[in-house]
Amino acid sequence: MNPVKYVTQSRGSNMKNQSPMAFLVDAVIILFLIFSAISTPVFSTIIGGPVVNSTNGHTYYLLDDTTWTASENEAISLDGHLVTINNEEENVWVAQTFGHFGGGNYPLLWIGLNDAAVEGTFVWASGEQPTYTNWHSGEPNGAFPSEDYAHITIAYGNGEWVDRRDEDGNKLYGVVELPFTDAIKSRFNDIRIQFVLYQNHPNPFNPSTTISFDLPRASE
Repeated sequence: MNPVKYVTQSRGSNMKNQSPMAFLVDAVIILFLIFSAISTPVFSTIIGGPVVNSTNGHTYYLLDDTTWTASENEAISLDGHLVTINNEEENVWVAQTFGHFGGGNYPLLWIGLNDAAVEGTFVWASGEQPTYTNWHSGEPNGAFPSEDYAHITIAYGNGEWVDRRDEDGNKLYGVVELPFTDAIKSRFNDIRIQFVLYQNHPNPFNPSTTISFDLPRASE
């Protein structure tokens, strides 16, 4: 008598009696999907900075290669955004400062300009409207679907811009811009502005002297 083979399955499942090869193919596909989900970065890593632009007083960082979205997430975590470029001077400064930062080679630099929300309507990640652009000839061209994000291409003379997909296999490095703040100056508000120094009679022959004073009034 030939032995009877049974296939066990959970209620509601539609598992079939697959051949070993079909099972292997399914397993590879599942592993690929899991790996893709895990390997897609949510944030980036700082590899350069802080660098202060003396013209506008803003602070900048260079991020490791990743997607535009991951770079912007990292920028937000730093209380900034991917760089907003307002004029040619700033564009040249960004390209020259970060294209070969620290002797390295960073040929493609993410900037904050994008039309992810409305196709064809580019805005800065900071929410500002563009007042200056430096597109390479023929750009933005939307050659591929979802080319919604702009980057500087160092090889193009004046740091010209190209639109690109969020993730397409190329190495792109984000430039973060933090606005100037007066946080340091505001700390001086805690300094007392009035004091009283009492008459003291220090003894030069003693190794230490005690001086009495009061700070009766808080800062304003």
